[in-house]
Amino acid sequence: MHLFNPFPVKEFLKVLPKSVEQIAVLDRTKEAGSIGEPLYQNVRSIVDSKISVFGGRYGLGSKEFKPRDVKAIVEYMMRGDLHHNFTVGIDDDLTHLSLNTDKSFTIENKDVQTAILYGIVRLVRLKIL
Repeated sequence: MHLFNPFPVKEFLKVLPKSVEQIAVLDRTKEAGSIGEPLYQNVRSIVDSKISVFGGRYGLGSKEFKPRDVKAIVEYMMRGDLHHNFTVGIDDDLTHLSLNTDKSFTIENKDVQTAILYGIVRLVRLKIL
């Protein structure tokens, strides 16, 4: 989803395959005390009640969302072990709702090197005549 509100109900239902039995909805926020995060609540409210919808969180604490996180979600769904309000990508030692991920799983070639670069942005004021 690139645009959260207004929620594109018709478009979402139009592209949702008829064969879908389960949906994992990922939000990058945690709303304590709610029954689920905002995107989860929207999806849950519009899909057929026969479809199992699980809400989860990713990217908390600015953690990267990695292919191994997707793999864990799919594996949990396939085993029937996915639970609502799961967390992926961090070890949630408070609620213990984190999914275990395979830390060695990667989709990148071993010869590829990655880096995160930080920099300082210099702001320049221009005087417009």
